[in-house]
Amino acid sequence: MQASAYLGDLGGLSAHCSLVLLDLRETRESAVPADPASYRCDRLVDDVEALRAHLGRDRIDLLGHSAGGAVAVLYAARYPDRIGRLALVNPSPRAVGLEITDSDRRQVAELLGDTCLPRAGGAVQQDDPSWSDRWHVHEVDRVSSHASGPNGPGEYAPARRPTGAGPVAAPDKSGVPMLGEHVIHPVLLATDLGAARDFYHDQLGLEILNESEAAIVFRCGGGTQLAVTKSTTGTADTQTQASWLVKDIRAEVAELRSRGVKVEDYDMPGLKTQDGVADIGFAWAAFIIDPGKNALGILQIKE
Repeated sequence: MQASAYLGDLGGLSAHCSLVLLDLRETRESAVPADPASYRCDRLVDDVEALRAHLGRDRIDLLGHSAGGAVAVLYAARYPDRIGRLALVNPSPRAVGLEITDSDRRQVAELLGDTCLPRAGGAVQQDDPSWSDRWHVHEVDRVSSHASGPNGPGEYAPARRPTGAGPVAAPDKSGVPMLGEHVIHPVLLATDLGAARDFYHDQLGLEILNESEAAIVFRCGGGTQLAVTKSTTGTADTQTQASWLVKDIRAEVAELRSRGVKVEDYDMPGLKTQDGVADIGFAWAAFIIDPGKNALGILQIKE
């Protein structure tokens, strides 16, 4: 779980309703529980219920994103009469006892061409001294704004294709090769290019192809490149920004650690690592975070 600040005002939603965001345990200024077991999603449900009671609302509209979606689902299951409307964004199906098969994951990977694993949590809050020693809460001002990124808060996600559908070829209307036939070079943001240079060149060992005051371009395998550009704001999104495909993920993880790179560990619904590696069905996955807070994946596709 992480602090709710990344949700912003959900693309202007605060202009239409009273928006309250909860920073769950050990996020932002919320207190750190003495018992690590209290981080479990089913126990966080009681925090949401305590907030509802504090607000004096008979019913609440609840939104949960990613791991926060599991908390929202479990709250709705435990307190169905206290839910007005329930919105789930990229929730884990394990919260309701559904398992995603390897075939499902392969289809998603084929559609996306990459993996996008959630690392964020979620929903609801308000300010009061009785809460300050346990949870940090704040109310979002009613300021209208526009969503800033594709399918970000406040935007509509593309329609899902039916389960079982195979890859769909891109329409070619001109006889000229479509973009799907060409190499793509991802671009990441960094507020400190010097720190980015140290991380990607010195720690990860990527060759520098081009460097300026505005950006650094690194060489990767298969003719691909990774660019890091200077930004005044940096990265606000916590989703995986780019992934490398490798043949031996455990060897890569060991090499990264030997270079002083921190390999992330996660223990949440839908994503659990063991020694830095998670089984995500169609692949083994590991994650690192650069100085600009860009989440990067390392994938080994299962044979």
